[in-house]
Amino acid sequence: MKHLFLIFSCLLLTTITSAQDAPGVVKFPANLDSPDSLMRATNNARTTLPAPASAQASSIVVASTATFPASGAVVIDGEVILYQSKTATALTGLTRGADGTAATSHAAGVSVRGAIVAAHHNTLANAIIATQLKLKSLSSVDLPTTLNNKALTGTTTAENITSSGTVTATNFIGDAGGLTGLTGATGGVGNTGSTTIAADTGTPDGIGKVSIQTRSLE
Repeated sequence: MKHLFLIFSCLLLTTITSAQDAPGVVKFPANLDSPDSLMRATNNARTTLPAPASAQASSIVVASTATFPASGAVVIDGEVILYQSKTATALTGLTRGADGTAATSHAAGVSVRGAIVAAHHNTLANAIIATQLKLKSLSSVDLPTTLNNKALTGTTTAENITSSGTVTATNFIGDAGGLTGLTGATGGVGNTGSTTIAADTGTPDGIGKVSIQTRSLE
């Protein structure tokens, strides 16, 4: 009877659909994470081994996987095992001896339980850190150093900007006293023909502004 059970289980293994994302492997920022990569979990997931399982087995036959998520983690005799997919009576795509535990053989009849293990926390922590680092990198936007009549928005790094057209700054953080090319108006007010140019050095509020006003020559 045991041999018939094992043969039937092997047939089921041949019908496994394509594997899910590997549990516990953060994909962001190169790709988006999934519930599988961030590790699924369910409550009260428990079954037993109907036959012995070796320490090298890449799939483990169990009595039933009905209460287990599509992928996740199980604990057998203290060994943490990550599985990538399942059939009705098997856990497949295994990572044995996960989470700092050792891969060992297991006897028939022992308990197999779904559990929240350290890998769940560590995976989510790594995903959050990856997200924060990505957001931090977006806080400064590099702009091209050569601009021709293009509107500037966002934040630039410390680079020189060359323009063959007109660059208009309506609001910026810093000292406008460092601006050049504004005749008679660097850090002050100057008149050039019909245009009044004012450059505020940002004192005392730290917010610099450039104002260009055109007036009639009547």
